[in-house]
Amino acid sequence: MITDGDNNFLYGAYMRRITNYMFLMMDAALEHKNVTHQQGKILCYINDKSTVRDVFQNELEEVFQIRRSSITSLLNNLEKKELILRESCPEDRRIKKLILTPTSQKSIPEIKQVLKSIENKLVEGMSDDEKDMFANLLQRGLENLENQTS
Repeated sequence: MITDGDNNFLYGAYMRRITNYMFLMMDAALEHKNVTHQQGKILCYINDKSTVRDVFQNELEEVFQIRRSSITSLLNNLEKKELILRESCPEDRRIKKLILTPTSQKSIPEIKQVLKSIENKLVEGMSDDEKDMFANLLQRGLENLENQTS
């Protein structure tokens, strides 16, 4: 058990370790696709949303809560790997529409499967009720923190 000097349970330490393990596992499983977990999540997001509407670079900053410079770097790398195209909008040349290439479109099902299998590994051995409780507790913790910063 991870505790502080006063024997208080350190929730954040567990969350950090869980996140680190999940990211390491995802990165290792996606290495043969030449994408990181973060790039894979972005590709999946673009894929899912672009079936009903255009997806733009500035949207990713908000959705993934990542700084503009970091999103730009991620997208530059995806573009260099020929997994996305960025197209300027005729109405506002500063706004970039994101388009998946045929190469990335072929990889999406496997990327989704990898991400989902590691998510499932986290809750392996939990009953459906425990999974629901775990999800509810995580949601409540997130809401507590979001409300604190608002």
